[in-house]
Amino acid sequence: MSSADILATSSDSTGRPLAPHAPLSVGAVVDTECDPGQEALALRRLSALAAAGCDIEAFTIDASRALEVKLGKEGMVVRRLGRQFHADWPSVRELAAGSRRSQHRALYCMGPRAHARGVVAARVLHVPAAIHPYAIPSFRDLSLARLTGSTVFVATDASLGQARLAGCDALLVHTPMRLEGRDPMALQRPACVGWVGALREANNPALFERAAEALGRERPDLAFVMVALGAAPPRASPSPRITVVPADEFRPAQLAQIGTLVHTGFDDGCPVAWMEAYLRGVTLVLPVDGFVDAFVRPGEAHFYSSGYLNELIGAIAAAVDSGPHRTPWPQELSASGESGASLRIALDQVVSRQQKRSGGLGDGGERC
Repeated sequence: MSSADILATSSDSTGRPLAPHAPLSVGAVVDTECDPGQEALALRRLSALAAAGCDIEAFTIDASRALEVKLGKEGMVVRRLGRQFHADWPSVRELAAGSRRSQHRALYCMGPRAHARGVVAARVLHVPAAIHPYAIPSFRDLSLARLTGSTVFVATDASLGQARLAGCDALLVHTPMRLEGRDPMALQRPACVGWVGALREANNPALFERAAEALGRERPDLAFVMVALGAAPPRASPSPRITVVPADEFRPAQLAQIGTLVHTGFDDGCPVAWMEAYLRGVTLVLPVDGFVDAFVRPGEAHFYSSGYLNELIGAIAAAVDSGPHRTPWPQELSASGESGASLRIALDQVVSRQQKRSGGLGDGGERC
């Protein structure tokens, strides 16, 4: 089912179909650091907006050519900004000039370097800006939003509370997901413990490698696999117990080889791989003080304190022995049938509230 199909069948909390949206011209400022996980999430968000009637021009800062091609196939205009990655006045002027030519009614920003450039350009243009972090909003994100009067889009109640405490205008926005019926997959390797992500420090792959090496000595029946995302050839794992599978991007079929999925990222923006696994009933191991744990209920995953090796080993062992959790119905998820429409509704609110704001900072957060 396509994004457009999802939105065509979306309904509000009473079950009534959602009304179609009027066209909205949006400048999307996108910085992914060429991380495949962030690019997958950015693509989902922008595709949902395009399917909801937004006319999107994407300004990319540090994104892969593959993402730019995919955005173009979704009908978006893609413009790569100059090679200056960090925000400065020439880069802000370049973005503002491009947005002014296209007469965008709002700037939608993803990625730390996009946040800084986008909110300043929006002030120059006197249009509203929305900051949509890939993960938990940083102090820098909240400071930018408070300073410029921009709106922060957040994915969890905890992040909404943090934004409120910082005095920011904030909206709770669901993550767009494909919500057609999911049945638990026929796992080809139920005793396989897996990890999916780019091999970068923020995703903390070393913690999984250490846990696999330690647990493998006690449980020779287990297999361990790392799906290393990215165009560059991945490094070999220091543990002979781990099979490293290179992939240019995440595909749901990769989960068929994994019985238990482990998440070790410090600040990962609810990765698409994890959400797809959750929808399919794959057993999950998550850091309790991380970001993605806010999306699951007690009993639906096995938790450990982030960075604690012994707790992670224990959680993996318990997860392997417990079997898959019950696959949730779409209406039970935070990423509900309104998910794609919710992002568009949030942008509509940002635009409509621009006229009511007189340079203030907003009065708290709302749900979308």
